[in-house]
Amino acid sequence: MSDAANPNTTPAPAAPPPAPPPPKTLPAWASWCKFLEGLRKAHETIETVAVAVILQARLLRFSAHHGPDPVAIKKITAALYRAVPLLQAALNWEEPAVGGKAVKRSDTEQLRGEQWRLVLAFSGLETLVKSLVGQKGRGGLGADHFRTLLAGCTLPEYVPLEVPAHKEQAMDDWFTAEAQDDLLDFLGLDFGDAKITARWLVERRPMGDWVEGLCLAKAIRNATVHGALSASKVKEWKLGRPIRRLVEDIGTVAGAVLDRLTAEDAT
Repeated sequence: MSDAANPNTTPAPAAPPPAPPPPKTLPAWASWCKFLEGLRKAHETIETVAVAVILQARLLRFSAHHGPDPVAIKKITAALYRAVPLLQAALNWEEPAVGGKAVKRSDTEQLRGEQWRLVLAFSGLETLVKSLVGQKGRGGLGADHFRTLLAGCTLPEYVPLEVPAHKEQAMDDWFTAEAQDDLLDFLGLDFGDAKITARWLVERRPMGDWVEGLCLAKAIRNATVHGALSASKVKEWKLGRPIRRLVEDIGTVAGAVLDRLTAEDAT
C-alpha cells in the first residue's frame, strides 16, 4: 500500500523557513555605547565637566568648534542616539516598498521604497554630520561639511558612480544642456543640489569621490521628500540601482565616522 493510500502515515515535517539574514550593523556604535556606559559608571553621570572634557577630545577629531560645556556635549550625544538607529533601519530595510500589497509589489512601489530608504539613511547621516562638525541652525549640508567630516576618516577607494544609460527620447527631453533648466525646475532643486545633479545627469560626469556621492544623495533625498521625483520617473530615468548604491555608500561613510569617533588612539 502506498503512503498516499495509508491514512495512518505521518506526513514528513515541513522544512523550516530559512533563517533571516543577520542584521547589518555599525560595529563601532556598540563600542561608543559601551564607552559612554563606562563613563557613567565611573562618574555616576556624563553631565559633568570632567566627562565633557573626555568627550570633547573625541569630538575635536571632527571640528575645532566643540567646547567642553556639559550641556552642549549632552545634546551631541543625544543626537547620535537619534542618528544611528535611522541609519541602521535603512541598512536593514530588506526589499523596500511603499504602497500596494506585500504579496505583489509593482516596480514603482518597489522603487518608491528604495527612494524612502535613501531618505531614511540620509536623515540619519545628516544628524550625524551636523552633530560632529558643529553645524548649527537649520541650513542644509554642503560639500564642505562632508569634507570636514571625512578629513580624518579611513575609507576604501571610491568606486565612481556612473551615469545611467538613458533612451534617446529621455535624453532629448531632460538631459541636454538646453533642457537643463527644465530638469532642475521639475525636480525643485537649486544651489548645490542643482549643480551636482546637472553635473551627473546633464554633463554625464560620474560621481568621482565620497563627497560628490554624498552631495548627490542629498539632492535625490530633497527631490524625493518634496514630492518632485516620483517613482515612475525613477524607473524611466533608471535611478533605482544608483539609489541603492548611495544607501550602501552612506552606510560605509557612517561606519568610518563611528570608527574614528571610538578609536582609542585617534588624533
